This record gives sequence, structure tokens and C-alpha cells, in this order.
Amino acid sequence: MTTTGSPSALREFRYKAKGASQSEVFLNAAHANWVPGTDDTVKLRVVAFDDSGLTQEGLPDETLQTRLRGKPAPFAGLRKGSMKFSVHLPGRASNTTPPQATLIQQFTGAIWTPTNAAGAVVGAGTMSTTNVALASANTYTAVGAAVLVGTRGDARGSGEVKIVSSVDAGGIQFTSACRAAPAAADALVFGTTVYCDETAAMAYIDTLSVGHNGNDQRQTIGAAGTFGISGTGIGEIPKIDVDLMVSDHRWVPTDEQTSFVHATSPDGSDPAYQRGTGMLQIWNTSGDTARAVYSAGEITINPGLVIEEIPDPLGPNGVGGFCRMPGAATAEMTVIHDSADMPGMVDDFEDQVEKSLLLQFGHEIYLCAAIDMPNVHLTKLPEAGALNGLSGVKIGFEADDNYTASSELASSPIRFHFF
Repeated sequence: MTTTGSPSALREFRYKAKGASQSEVFLNAAHANWVPGTDDTVKLRVVAFDDSGLTQEGLPDETLQTRLRGKPAPFAGLRKGSMKFSVHLPGRASNTTPPQATLIQQFTGAIWTPTNAAGAVVGAGTMSTTNVALASANTYTAVGAAVLVGTRGDARGSGEVKIVSSVDAGGIQFTSACRAAPAAADALVFGTTVYCDETAAMAYIDTLSVGHNGNDQRQTIGAAGTFGISGTGIGEIPKIDVDLMVSDHRWVPTDEQTSFVHATSPDGSDPAYQRGTGMLQIWNTSGDTARAVYSAGEITINPGLVIEEIPDPLGPNGVGGFCRMPGAATAEMTVIHDSADMPGMVDDFEDQVEKSLLLQFGHEIYLCAAIDMPNVHLTKLPEAGALNGLSGVKIGFEADDNYTASSELASSPIRFHFF
């Protein structure tokens, strides 16, 4: 645990999903609604925490100036600001939606979960590298969701994430090919997917952070946020870095904590990580089925979420809420030169060729997550670079929404899958 700007080391962190209306009053820290599992409250396992952005202005009070050389005493002004914290980018332990997924759903707008079961097996029937039959009903998944196919090293599905392009009586079709056609009884794991919903209302959360001292418990209310992905390199553990804009905050007085209970264990699935750390695939044309794996590093993913404060004199500290603004999901990386077609990438930039991108962390059930951007364009000419002393190519992508798709899940410019 690392803390920055806190008066003491963080003992625990709780957040409460508040829906489309921001809170304007604080709850007693010992209130029943702060109990994990009650009223959408989660005691979250965090790996970094920074509340130094929460500030309170001091305004001069000229009525207290009593002498010619006197200095006006200040009185409390507006208190708002920002709070940052990080959680693991997780798998999906015990076939349940990880709390990290429901957290970022507050920012992207929507979440999709498997319809009737998280796991199944390939059925008996006609199979190809882009189609598998199901052993039972074909209602497990949806277009735009994802499936973890087979196990690492089986030379077929190989424990790779595949994005669903269609579902019908014949089974599931993928947008990209497996190494070889899966075999009957190979494992299938259907992912929980967080995605951008253009029609979703703005969502707010309240937070409660607790330190080692009895009187350093701090609440925030009326917060909305954005997030990014870090820890993508070899030997790093992937993280979700949350940045909250806060309407109001306060210290909770000691006499309001008499029945506060710490006994509940923090919630949070294990990170998507194991010895097979993951893979990057970039398709030369959006919708291309050919398997295209790249050797790359220095990968950064930004969902491109942008929010702006809505001023309102009647709101907490003059904040009437927050509004989602236009933004674009982006990705940057350095690709090993031998795996990159440099002239082809230059041509694709100049010709504005639409591509697809999939970044996968881990390959095993409960230890796997993936991020896909189905429609991306190169944002700049490829540049010469280096990765771990090897010749590389620096490239960047920007995603756009497929507005002709049949659903918000299918059209989302970026999606986060948990297995």
C-alpha cells in the first residue's frame, strides 16, 4: 500500500454507488449504509491512494481587521478537489463480477454479464477457427462480448480471448481466428464486459477513507470520475488508476464513529497475471479474422473519458454535477521492429485504414482480463524507437464508435473484459 497526501497510512477505503443524483449531505461514518454490501457500498482493496487534491480555500474576512497594519483572519471557503486511487485490473474470481468492474462501470456507463452461466464447453458439431458449437443453449453471450477459448498450450484456442461477432443456432462466431479449430469439450469462459454507453445517465459515487487514527476518517460526496490503465509491462501487475472529481469533502468527527466496524474484509479480485502474462493483437483491417500477434511493450491505454463540472450556486461548493464530454480512447505502444510492417503501417496511416486492437492479460480462468478497441486508426506516422535495447517502432491509435452496430455493447469504442 502506498499513500500520498494522507495524514496517516490508509487502513481501508469504501465507496457507495449513488446513481444519477449526486449526494448533497454527509452520512455518519457509522451509518448502516456504509456497511459493505449494504446500499451499494463496497469496501475496496486499493493498491495506491492520493487525496492531496482535496483542498479547502481560506477566504479573508475583512470584518476582523481591527488595526491599520492588521491582517484579516481567514474563514473557511469552498472545499472540493480531486482524489486518486488504484486497484488491480482483475480476473473474475469464482464466476462473480469483480468489484473493480462495477467500479469502472460507474464511469463508462454500462456492464454486460453472461446470460446463463460463465463457463461451458465446446459442443459436438462443425467447428472452424472462427466458429464453435455449444454443448447447450446458445444464449451465453452477445455481440461485442468476449470468450476465453481453450487452455494455454493446446495449440487450438490456446487460452486466448476472442471477441464475439455473432451468436446463432450454430454456436458462436469470432472476429479473429484461433490458432486451429477448437475441439469438442474444450473449455469456454464467457466474460463480464464493461463498455461505453452513450445513452447512460451520469453516475456518482461517495467515498469513505479511514486512516490509522480514530479522527482521520474523510468522506467525499458527489464524485464522478475517469480512469486509465497502467502496469502493462513485463514484470508489472496491471492496474486501474481512478481519478475522481469531488463536489464536497469533510473530516468525520470522532463522536460520529462510535459504532463503526472494520471487521469486513476488503473486496477485490486477484490481478489478471500469471507466468503467461498476455498478448497483443493488431489486425491490419477492422474485422479481419487472421490471427496477428505482435511483440510489444511500453503500452498505455486511455479510455478517453472526459468530464466537466456543471456550475450551480445551489449545489455543494457551487457544483451542480458533472457532464460527460466528447473524448476518444487511445493506445500507444512500441512494437519490436521484426514484428512490425513499417512501410505497411505508414501506408495505413496515410490511407486512414481502420484497424482493431486487443490487449490480453493472463490466460487462465479467474486470472485473465482483456481490453479491445474494435475500430482504431493510426494517429501519427510510426517512429523509430527502442524496446529493451531492441529496435522498435512507436505507434499510436485512436478509437471511434461504430455507430452502425446493433447495440451499445457492439458499438463501444473500448471494452473491458473480465474472465
